[in-house]
Amino acid sequence: MESPLLESRAQKLVQGLADGCESGTLGSATVAIYDTAWVSMIIKHVDGRDQWLFPECFHFLLDNQLSEGSWESYASLDDGILNTLAALLALKKHSNAVIPENKIDSFSLDVPISKARSYLEEKLPEWDVDSGIHVGFEILVPALLAMLETEQIYFSFPGRHLLQKLRDAKLAKFDPQMIYNGQTTLVHSLEALVSEIDFDMLSRSKTFGSMMGSPASTAAYLMHSSQWDPEAEIYLRKVIDDGEGKGNGAVPSVFPTPVFETTWILSTLFQGNYSVNTLGADQIDRTISYLQDQFQKQKGVLGFAPSVLPDADDTAKTILTLNHLGGKTDPEQMIKHFKTKQNHFCTYPGERNTSFSANCNVLQALLSCHDAQKYTSEISSVTAFLCDSWWTGTARDKWNHSLQYSMMLLSGALMRLLELCDQGVLKLSAALLQDQVSVVLTQLVNRTLLTQCHTGAWDANELLEATAYGVLTLAAVFPLPWIECLKEDIRLAMQKGQRFLIQAQGDWNKPQYLWIEKVTYGSPRLSEAYCLAAMRPSISSHAWSKQISNLVHVTEKSISKFSKLISSLMIFQGEPLWRLKASAIEGYAFLPLLKSARMDILPRQKGARNKYLDFIPCTWVLINNHKGLFLQANLVWDMMVLTMCNFRVDEYMETVVAKFSEEGLESVKSAIHSLCAQEKINGIQTKKRPHEDSARATNGTSQQPETNSDNGSSALASFKAIMGYYINAMLNYPRIQHASLTDQNHLRSELQTFLLAHVAQIEDNARFSVQEPQSPSTTAIFVSTRRSYYEWAHTVGANSVSCPFSFAFFTCLLGSSLSSTPHPADCFSSIHQNYLARDLCAHLAVMSRLYNDYGSFARDRAEANINSVNFAEFHGPYTHSYSKQEDESRKEIQLKADLLVLARHERQMADSVGEKLLVNLRTSGSSKDRSEADGVSLFMGVTALYADIYVARDLSNHVEKAQ
Repeated sequence: MESPLLESRAQKLVQGLADGCESGTLGSATVAIYDTAWVSMIIKHVDGRDQWLFPECFHFLLDNQLSEGSWESYASLDDGILNTLAALLALKKHSNAVIPENKIDSFSLDVPISKARSYLEEKLPEWDVDSGIHVGFEILVPALLAMLETEQIYFSFPGRHLLQKLRDAKLAKFDPQMIYNGQTTLVHSLEALVSEIDFDMLSRSKTFGSMMGSPASTAAYLMHSSQWDPEAEIYLRKVIDDGEGKGNGAVPSVFPTPVFETTWILSTLFQGNYSVNTLGADQIDRTISYLQDQFQKQKGVLGFAPSVLPDADDTAKTILTLNHLGGKTDPEQMIKHFKTKQNHFCTYPGERNTSFSANCNVLQALLSCHDAQKYTSEISSVTAFLCDSWWTGTARDKWNHSLQYSMMLLSGALMRLLELCDQGVLKLSAALLQDQVSVVLTQLVNRTLLTQCHTGAWDANELLEATAYGVLTLAAVFPLPWIECLKEDIRLAMQKGQRFLIQAQGDWNKPQYLWIEKVTYGSPRLSEAYCLAAMRPSISSHAWSKQISNLVHVTEKSISKFSKLISSLMIFQGEPLWRLKASAIEGYAFLPLLKSARMDILPRQKGARNKYLDFIPCTWVLINNHKGLFLQANLVWDMMVLTMCNFRVDEYMETVVAKFSEEGLESVKSAIHSLCAQEKINGIQTKKRPHEDSARATNGTSQQPETNSDNGSSALASFKAIMGYYINAMLNYPRIQHASLTDQNHLRSELQTFLLAHVAQIEDNARFSVQEPQSPSTTAIFVSTRRSYYEWAHTVGANSVSCPFSFAFFTCLLGSSLSSTPHPADCFSSIHQNYLARDLCAHLAVMSRLYNDYGSFARDRAEANINSVNFAEFHGPYTHSYSKQEDESRKEIQLKADLLVLARHERQMADSVGEKLLVNLRTSGSSKDRSEADGVSLFMGVTALYADIYVARDLSNHVEKAQ
């Protein structure tokens, strides 16, 4: 698309901003049934008679009811419910009113009322109240339900109790005086407080005739004040005429929004490399003068329109926009008004949920200041908050439905942060940059690349504005130094996205329902601005210092080595190479953090080479990305830590515990029973670990107990100290503490079983090693076994590979992360889910043992360890030794082939049971169950991946054999 055409459209957009700011009519939010319904209910007493003030609003409602009885659900069920509740109330008010003029036959309203009721009776039980994010829904819906009950319409649904709890919490500290002074966002939602406040006390809360720019709130004010307010009537008439309805009777949820639209659009166009001259210097001067004037009048803090309650979001965007044009705008008042005790920023004081995007905009604003180093403390704390939000999966924003919007803002902010650190302007902790920022930026690259649709669009609905977010995200992260091998793929993805936008250029100004108010809305101006910016984004090049380029130390050789191995596996054959490389880079971003944590729980054993360490983060990342699960970073990180600990336990058992005498092993088993029974291990103090919420970095020191104390304590005492520390760390891991008691007890049981299985395997190895010596080149038969092969494979063999323990730990992580109550439910709460989960785990565990034995065949024989093929059941007629090497080779091939058949059987069983569990979880109707399904899918995928890798190569450490 030619630049002159883009520039012409951008100029026209800015011209509209300048004109709208001066006329006071700037506001392009789409119309909302919810607010239109409220405005339609206003009655005015004129010449001794009541009359509907805005009958055109009610006619709009009647004309736009859908065949199913609802009104439009713009982007979510929440929209449909709010719109239909408000419209139903308006229908009942009109049906029951005694107003001769403009009277609509009540009989003609019976069918629309009945259909609306039927819709709500069906949809309210399906509504996931806990996931609601719309502005004030927790007070708006209860108020509507109460008002409908006065009209003899009642609704009962499962989420109503929780809804009432949310309402009570919202209003727990409510003081009407706050509203009368206009210093609360509740002014924007007065329709929810009809029975709580004196509307005659609200005149001081008005701004330009409105109640915080809300048509619904202003309508409630007019309806319930004893004195008519002509300013409010004029405001509503202006909204009907000048809002996006343009006189058709419909109104938006907010109007006007000059500060919001001006700052968002200008900062976006600047991001798209449009200069002042390109946009029109005169028009830019007019809009900038407007912003400067408002910034001064409101003493450094702004709302979405003049004189409305200030917020951090609009204030930050104003600072960013002014500073982009060379201003030296002071952020001190923004910091004073909106910085919280937790050191991040609130959009409005007293809000229920913190806005991720507002904090991104605050960070951008602080970084844009000419004296940014002055605000290092705020920059550091906001960066930490944003990274932690990303790690915990809470980056989805309260003001925009698209996660890509949050990703776009975060990528721009963090890239600017790196630039200032590289220039020496900012000095932030190495832990913050390496352990958090580098991981987040790498995941932003991968999430964006991997979620692009084949059409070039982003978003399942292929929304143009969301696609523009994706292109702008990739443009922002393009200069990252450690993604060099992906840059051509990033260019291609951007071009593909731009082609999608070009094909629909006539629809750029078609509003996209992404923005969140009381109901979801879109803005034709915002949509066009993002599309224009995405067509010519600013892609900078940067000569990074080693300080920044080494945050993720990855070489082309290591990436190619990993990609070559993975691409050889059946499941990844045909997978584009760039996708494997992208996951490998992301895995390496976690590696420094994992290396710093490796000594925190168990000591490294002499002779262990830790060749598995590089693979651990890559495997979890690979499946998370390959399956499109994109589970939060801290969940994946926790499983990386657990996997590393599992390898280290195996090392410790083979190098230390295996040297114990038979009597000593009995004492070890008693110690395991005792340690696993304790709530806290006496004398062992845990410290903050890199994998805990508040500290993801370590200085490399370890507080683990010494393996030998100064007073010459026994090996058993050393075992108790080390294992006690490990058991305590596992059972008291911070992010499993909100799991149900049942799940935590199951974890304790599986941990004990895991450790005891290791001891049992050591005992089996000991009996195996004292059998009559056989040739090292032959496969010995385990004649002194106490179990059949089947029994061994399903007990000692399965439990010692850690799968059941790991699954129990993962279950606690899932249950804990999804819990929002003081008494959490079990992760798998139904009998069917629980049974299938246990059955799945059993098959995965046996599968893992069999594949592990297949991969470690040669190593086990060299080290005289028990392997599946040592059991007599594998030998059948091959019970005699072979004199010729080629006969033994043929036998070895047959043994491994037989083992692989069994392994594949267990894999098929695991896949079958797993699919049943996934279907059960995904069709239950619960968002919690759907999230658990993603977790189960991740665990199954990683377990299967390790099985495939073990066939390709042995990851286990070769350790010094116990004598």
